[in-house]
Amino acid sequence: MRTIITLSKLIYPIVVALFAYRSTCEASKEIVPCGIWSPNSTTPPWAATLLRYGEDGKLTGVVAVTIISPTLLLTSRVSFISQDDSQGQVWYNLPKHHYTVVVGSATWGGDDVHSRSQTIKITHIALFPVNNTFQPWGIIQNVEMLIHLQTPIIPTGKISPICLPPESGSVDQFNAIQLENVHKCKIELAGWKDRDGNFGQLNLRVLSTLECLEWWKREEISYHYKNRFCAVMEHDDKLGTPCVTQDLGPTKKINGTYYLIGLRNMYFPSNITGLCDTDAIYFFIKWKNRNLKWIRNNQRCGPYQFTCGNGNCIPLRKLCDWVSDCDDDTDEDQAYCAVHYKCPSKDLFYCGQSSSPTCIPNSKVNDGVMDCTFGNDETEDPKTSVYTKTIYFLSTSLVGILIISAIIVIYLRKRLPTKIKIESPWKTNPSLICLNELGNGSFGKVYRAKDIADVDDDNEYAVKCCDIRFAMGQFNKDYSSSDEAGSAQNSSHLTSEIRILRELTCDNVVRLYDCWAETEECSQQFLNRSGLDRLVNDNRELMSSTQSVSPNCPSGYIFIKMELCSFTLQDFLEEGKMSTDGFEFAAIATDIVAGLGYIHAKGYIHRDLKPSNILCKVDSRRGRNVWKIGDFGLTIQMVDEWTSVRTSGIVGTMIYACPEMGAGQSYTTKADMFSLGLIFMEIGQSNWSSDAKIRRVFLNSIRGELDAEKRLSLIENNLRSNCQNFAVIINQLLCHKPKARLSCIQVEANLKRLANAV
Repeated sequence: MRTIITLSKLIYPIVVALFAYRSTCEASKEIVPCGIWSPNSTTPPWAATLLRYGEDGKLTGVVAVTIISPTLLLTSRVSFISQDDSQGQVWYNLPKHHYTVVVGSATWGGDDVHSRSQTIKITHIALFPVNNTFQPWGIIQNVEMLIHLQTPIIPTGKISPICLPPESGSVDQFNAIQLENVHKCKIELAGWKDRDGNFGQLNLRVLSTLECLEWWKREEISYHYKNRFCAVMEHDDKLGTPCVTQDLGPTKKINGTYYLIGLRNMYFPSNITGLCDTDAIYFFIKWKNRNLKWIRNNQRCGPYQFTCGNGNCIPLRKLCDWVSDCDDDTDEDQAYCAVHYKCPSKDLFYCGQSSSPTCIPNSKVNDGVMDCTFGNDETEDPKTSVYTKTIYFLSTSLVGILIISAIIVIYLRKRLPTKIKIESPWKTNPSLICLNELGNGSFGKVYRAKDIADVDDDNEYAVKCCDIRFAMGQFNKDYSSSDEAGSAQNSSHLTSEIRILRELTCDNVVRLYDCWAETEECSQQFLNRSGLDRLVNDNRELMSSTQSVSPNCPSGYIFIKMELCSFTLQDFLEEGKMSTDGFEFAAIATDIVAGLGYIHAKGYIHRDLKPSNILCKVDSRRGRNVWKIGDFGLTIQMVDEWTSVRTSGIVGTMIYACPEMGAGQSYTTKADMFSLGLIFMEIGQSNWSSDAKIRRVFLNSIRGELDAEKRLSLIENNLRSNCQNFAVIINQLLCHKPKARLSCIQVEANLKRLANAV
């Protein structure tokens, strides 16, 4: 057993390194256009905000950040340091779960569900490798801070990165060309003018070095003016307006493309009103070769590796572990690692988050006794110390051999088949370990998996495996383009689900993390939107002539890596876990309505809401269950909020389908609201039965009652006493006239009203 553990510890870093290299190579193939700003958009597409939350989950700070690649955002440390607060330097130094990035929204630190914004978690924050202890804002020369994102930003017309100075040529030459003719050099500065979310853009004129020095002296700044440039308001710009105080950095349009020509440093209004007149000045930091090189090294290493000062990449798990893995010790910078150390002292050894104990004294490492749960404290050759040499000698004695052999034989014969991880159906993702099969879906199997490249040890995922030829055969057999007249872009249920999940980032919707395809010869293709469409179209062309599974169709699988939930609402009800108080009903209903409201706001109708498609994830950090909506295989996109959709017959599960769908009539998002009413009825039902036939009879009696008063009486008679307050909401959701049904906004308002009345 010890040999197996030792070998796994040796192989682990190799597998992670190969996985990181493959991910980096694949990411580098994606060329994303930069510096494109549509004249129809008032906000530059590279605008984003970084939100910081406290331990209680409340928002405590917002900072403007600039998108420079799909997984990397740039900001300045000046935004994190207060002139009057010596503790400002630790603002950025909190664990990653305290931060969220919002892109595609002009709202200051907010996410309007009706917009096309995206909310993304981060993996870590990187500081330019210099003295990272507190310094006054005037003296800071290397202000770069990089925000690494967990998942790539999906570029759209309103979301894309800004261009950095080109790699060809020197940065000094770039600065000289773009800033040399100061009387004609004009730049633009976009950002937020105040904390109320007002966004603005200023036209600035770059001053000469001598003029900047005059301003520097006039402001009585005692620090040395170095590697900076400054700019003031243009005379022809609208004066007397609020200045931009949270900017995205100075930009300049060069040959039709916007470039970031510097980094923000500080802003000085010369009057107490803060209005931008001709005497309002901005100072910026010029680009330097070493700063740009560091940024590009971070792009190369990616979000799941730490970038050393010399450009080397190390796994994030080695960051702040009291062991210097970077040659320049940047991974153990004391100011940065203050709150990141996994053990409170360098005299302790980190066993791992899942180990008990988590940390042990260094004196217990390689002492011949496994103190960590997984034995990673015993990695030294037994022959290298006197004590362990004795243990090694005893373990090789005859008695030891007999005992160990007997244990191995028993383990292999009886326990290994049930404990060992099953063979992974995917072949090109070595860091993703398949743990067990969860079940079968419409087009393949679902597996539970763990990614050993993750920073968090406890993260697990659900991976859906879909046979391409079988899925395409089913699509051609069972569906035609006319079936989805209101959503022609959904070429299949599978591709539709992937596209939709990429768009939905709500906490009450099951998240998509990754998607790729594999062929039989074990080649891999990552599926962005264009790649997914190309794969489906290629297969459809091969099969269109036969309308069946053609032997010429390229065989292979699509793998979808998704958020793993603990159980479904169906499981929850069958096991009788509903509590006797009414608060649990309200909590489940609130989560479902929040998720469904988000889906509707994004322009989609789910069409298959039922208890088995409502999943629960146990959030141990917040100490509560979070309910999420899943399975978007039948989801359809609306043309707009008022245009209804028509299909031939019922789509989804018949017992939960709305009456207008069964009658072949057109329908809107109110179809989902009818399904929601039946789900609410089951949650609050006093005599809920696990027998499907009994449930079907009961639900048919509820949905078949056209008279509102009789239906209300039937609902009240079958609800638990602590859920009677919700009877009216359920009755209004089950109206046969769609327009009379409540919307998600109305249901949410009613739930809040009932909660406040308690």
